[in-house]
Amino acid sequence: MTKVCSCLSVSPGLVIEIHILLLGVAIFFLFDLYNHAFRHSVEGLNTSISLVGLSPRMTLARGITLCIVIVNSILGIRLARSMTLFKFFVYMLLGAYNAYMSLAIAVSRFLYTDRFRYFTDTMLLYSWNMGKYKQIELLYDCCGMHGVMDYILTDRPWSKDVCCGLPLCKGCEVPFYEDMKTIERQIARDNIALCIATIIGLVFVLLRKMSVVIVEDPYESESSDYSEDDTTELPPLRSTRDLKNRKRTKGTPKKTTAPESVL
Repeated sequence: MTKVCSCLSVSPGLVIEIHILLLGVAIFFLFDLYNHAFRHSVEGLNTSISLVGLSPRMTLARGITLCIVIVNSILGIRLARSMTLFKFFVYMLLGAYNAYMSLAIAVSRFLYTDRFRYFTDTMLLYSWNMGKYKQIELLYDCCGMHGVMDYILTDRPWSKDVCCGLPLCKGCEVPFYEDMKTIERQIARDNIALCIATIIGLVFVLLRKMSVVIVEDPYESESSDYSEDDTTELPPLRSTRDLKNRKRTKGTPKKTTAPESVL
């Protein structure tokens, strides 16, 4: 088991690089959220009456999730340098929350596909009834909800800045629906990518935690050759004086005694 875990050891530099990329992805998606929130400034467009991705609750959930991802990425960079149990627990808890929230936001964009056209028509109808339709027409280069016939049937004058007087000017219903649908796809794409990136960061931090525990005592296998339960006696150690005497006796030649002459 130790050999398998040692093969999966992760260096702190790799963990830092992964979390720097995760930090950049979160900041990029934060700018994307700002561009989507720009639709709230459109006069007469009320996104709170439907379950679209631009609703205030969904925008707030996306913003909180991205902010937590940024904080967790910074924590992951610090965790790669100094691994402690408290930092590891906080990182894993925030990472699991980010993965759950981003996946929930992405899945929720596919739950109301059959009713999404009703949501967009409701928002346009609200703007039409409030009489604040000019900015929507300028934004999408359209006229009325279904065309110039809306102004003719309701006996309302249209603005000279819009294209209602042109023959090829169409209603705002179709382009508004397509734009809102594109935003829904972008929200789902961003949160799926964010969920995958968060899970990758969690896996590498977990591997880093395992490798830190293993590398803590690299000579444990060598020092464990002689266990405490081993009853075999080790050979006695020789003193340095005995070793010097043995070398001296080996180095001096033996004296040979000549036989006495026989008289």
